[in-house]
Amino acid sequence: MSLEKKIVSIQGTPGSFHEKQARKIWRDAELLYRETFSEVFNDLLDGKCDYMLTAVCNSLIGELPEPARLLKEHGSKIEVLGHQKLHIPQNLIVIPGTKLEEIKEVWSQDPALRQCHKFLEKHPDWKAIKKNDTAKSVADMINNKDKSVAAIGSSAAAELYQAQILEENIQDSAENFTTFAIACLALPEMPTFDREEVLEVLRDALKKGVINLDYVNLDELLIQDWNERRGGQIALHAHPLKALEAGVINTRQLELLLAIIEEKATVTG
Repeated sequence: MSLEKKIVSIQGTPGSFHEKQARKIWRDAELLYRETFSEVFNDLLDGKCDYMLTAVCNSLIGELPEPARLLKEHGSKIEVLGHQKLHIPQNLIVIPGTKLEEIKEVWSQDPALRQCHKFLEKHPDWKAIKKNDTAKSVADMINNKDKSVAAIGSSAAAELYQAQILEENIQDSAENFTTFAIACLALPEMPTFDREEVLEVLRDALKKGVINLDYVNLDELLIQDWNERRGGQIALHAHPLKALEAGVINTRQLELLLAIIEEKATVTG
């Protein structure tokens, strides 16, 4: 039950929303940037990473078909630890100095284009080109050096690739949120842990300050009844500890978890 640096696979490139969400969870993790969702899932299944992070749905456009398909296909091998929501402000990004009337094409990932449907409808002469990633669209636009091309992506991508934001918040609604799933490989069976070992890991994580998120669904993580005991051990689903290592429990929730364990999982004998 180590808290050392983790390896996390994400879809996208530096400046992507996947990267932003990953850094909110794993501040110091090594990120594997992948072009497709399939590559992310393969990283986890092949043991190349400890965790994967994947967008699964968006408040404006609904479920994302490819991650949903892959989660269903590999459901028996992958355990979803929890979900996180990220606010998604989309921006029209251009080569510095580009004027609106110069634009003929807009590049971005399909979900981003769909999130900006109303804005794009105002410019019927523009051709929307689907790409694999928002941030890579910005990078490719800059490298292409063609002012007739714009991209849709994050302010971080615009800054990273020295592009210009021509119009901010072009998504259909200010309330644009994407939900990301945090997952690891499923364990073959439910192990038991010594109560003191669990408490030691939890307290160590609290002391080191490795917990930095605002949301976790404890009902998803704590699927076993805390009153279930076997002698000197508590029956505990392995993944609360994996979730702890992933950083998906914040300080307040960690203290609550400690209280639950100390109150309900008393070791007899």
